[in-house]
Order: sequence, then C-alpha cells, then structure tokens
Amino acid sequence: AHDGVLRFDIFEHPTRDDEALLRIYSREAQQLTAILPVVDNFGVVVLEQVAFELQPAHVATLTVNTLRIQRGAHDVVAQQTHLIDALRAVFGRKMRSDRFNRLQLVAGLTWQEVDLFRALFHYSRQIGHQLDPEIVQKVLLSHSDFVVLVAELWRTRFDPDSELDVAARDQLTAEV
Repeated sequence: AHDGVLRFDIFEHPTRDDEALLRIYSREAQQLTAILPVVDNFGVVVLEQVAFELQPAHVATLTVNTLRIQRGAHDVVAQQTHLIDALRAVFGRKMRSDRFNRLQLVAGLTWQEVDLFRALFHYSRQIGHQLDPEIVQKVLLSHSDFVVLVAELWRTRFDPDSELDVAARDQLTAEV
C-alpha cells in the first residue's frame, strides 16, 4: 500500500474450512465503520476483525486489518480475484457501494458487470419505472442464473477484446 491506496488479500483460514481471511493493507488507519458496510454490501459475513500496525525500517507505517469471514455459499476464496477487484473499485471510488454488489459473488460477475446492472436500473428509473431498488436487487439475486445469462450475452455481443467474428457472435447470442 502506498499513496493512500488500499491493498487486499483473501486466503483460506488456516484451521477452519468454512472461513477465510480478508486482509486490508493501508498506509493510514481505516475505520471499521468505513470497512464493514462495504464488505456487507458484497454479502460477505464478517465474524471478527483485528487491526495492527507494522513499522518496517525506513518505510512509512503500514496498517493491516484482518477480517475473519465466512467463505459462504459462493466461496469468497474461489472468487477472490473478482472480489478483490471489486473492493478496489469501491474504495477507489470507481463503483458505488450498495446491495447491487451482492451480484458479484452470487453470479460470479466482475465489478464492471455489476456496475452495468446498476446503471441499467438507474436508467430504468430515468425513463419512468418506479421499482424500488431493494425489490430489483432481491429479484436479481433470486434469479442469478438469469443474471449470468444476461452478462454472458453482453460479453458475447459487446466485448471489444473478443476475438469472435460477427458470425460467431451471432451464433453464441442465439444460443444464449
């Protein structure tokens, strides 16, 4: 961690198979009240928190927050890359922290894909739909198989880095 940037690590708990550890490294102390709501919005259950400071020689102090968390039904360890990217996006203010973020673990989405669902919801509000955000979030979470298919459709149709030609995109789109 440098220049106020947070670093994250997620790994298996050394003795408990149903738990994991989420470490947050920072140059400045982080308030627990700032960390917990963000982590909760991803659907991660925090069981315990421990914070300590490290003072390496000739380097600024480093604060380490360790959260003991449940691995959960969607296994935070198996999805650690996407979850860490999403945590970076929230703390880096690239993405909002709200209950839409639960789609990341439940549907295995990237933070950008979660943000796309959020943007579509807000667009629907602009054109007159009055659905409550909580209801939309609950429906999406309850139908995560649908969310996965919609995300796959978007990737197939609109990913500029895809090496698929138009015919292959059309075929995959039809299959989805």
